[in-house]
Amino acid sequence: MGKAATGGRESVRIIITTTWNSARIIEAFLDHHRALGFDLVMVMDFGSTDGTLDVLRSKTYTGFVELVAFPGIADLDSSNIMLAMAKARNHGDSLCLFCDPDEFLVLGSGRTLADLDLADASALVLNRFNVTGLRSEALADPDSIHPLGCLNLKIVTRRNPEDFEKESGDLRSPYIFTYIWPKVLVKLADTIAIGVGDHRADFVGDAHRLVERSHAYLLHYPFSTFDALKRKLDLSRLDFAANPTLPPSYGWHVRRWIRLDDADRLREEYASHFIADADLPMLLSSGMVEIDDSVREARRDASSWPASSDQHRRPA
Repeated sequence: MGKAATGGRESVRIIITTTWNSARIIEAFLDHHRALGFDLVMVMDFGSTDGTLDVLRSKTYTGFVELVAFPGIADLDSSNIMLAMAKARNHGDSLCLFCDPDEFLVLGSGRTLADLDLADASALVLNRFNVTGLRSEALADPDSIHPLGCLNLKIVTRRNPEDFEKESGDLRSPYIFTYIWPKVLVKLADTIAIGVGDHRADFVGDAHRLVERSHAYLLHYPFSTFDALKRKLDLSRLDFAANPTLPPSYGWHVRRWIRLDDADRLREEYASHFIADADLPMLLSSGMVEIDDSVREARRDASSWPASSDQHRRPA
């Protein structure tokens, strides 16, 4: 999708995101969203040391990725820093999606951003769904734990844990079945600020409208390898230490994993987020879980992506 002129101003489709040692997924994230029709990804990197910056700076993404300076993690409001930058460029009726590198936008088979009509709405609310895979495949072949690998089981039936569950750490069902809040794709011209976690936005005046489209949602891939989860917790410890005034509800699930790690219970917790092979038929027939191959199908259908890179298996 090309850039459109609106009243002498350039209208573009932007993603605003952050990275922190995201090398394992960042290429798939960038390729997927470029194929959907995004023109620009504004990225604030938090000091990655795993090769993420090499990807972001590579010639492959020249003109598509813009690295934004990282001011330090204490009291950081990265989304609103980059929102202000995007608005200052006066990008007309531009659309802007706020999401993380482990979240992939799905618009339905054959659709791109050109088919996304917000009409007079200020924002599109995007429901998010956790995605996992079969436990046997994930534990036997950690390299397959990827949106292009064994991860294609979308959790449809979710629940919001009670406060006492969050505090005790003993959830009645694995975290992968937890409800996660939607995120928003906004019209820049209507948007004043983005809320904590990118789940809501503040708009100009009172005349704004939020819409949903059943075919538009985010697939969230919260888990890859066990070692990657351990490294994520190491970074989260730094984040929490630098921001001691954050409420306990902020990142409650990550705080829980840190407690489980300290108690040497993290590996058991990690395994529980993949579906036991024996449970899959019941979960599928009940509608609690669906097979969603949207990301792999989009990659296969995008002629600009090499077919040889789609080398992983689909769960039976």
